[in-house]
Amino acid sequence: MDSVGHLKIADFGLALENMRGRKKAKEHAGTLGYIAPEMLLGQRYNAAVDWWAFGVILYTMATGEFPFYCGNTSETLVASVLQDTLSYPECLSTATQDILKKPCH
Repeated sequence: MDSVGHLKIADFGLALENMRGRKKAKEHAGTLGYIAPEMLLGQRYNAAVDWWAFGVILYTMATGEFPFYCGNTSETLVASVLQDTLSYPECLSTATQDILKKPCH
């Protein structure tokens, strides 16, 4: 995280550049399992999608599992992201669950 709160985990050349402030985009970039719902739906989005991806990474690190059902097709994964209610294993502390449940806005 930089000095003004921008989060950058890794950039493999798939990120959109200069997504600061109130700027919004509609282009699609990233790895399917980490893409926020508004991107999957083709809606305009802002830098909050990076916080979504960060949440997916945190969930995976905390549980050892991916948060969404992947199935064997990309359509199954997209449907899970858009429709499923995320569950939290009982082994997660209240503090960890609180971080994972924070809104990404």
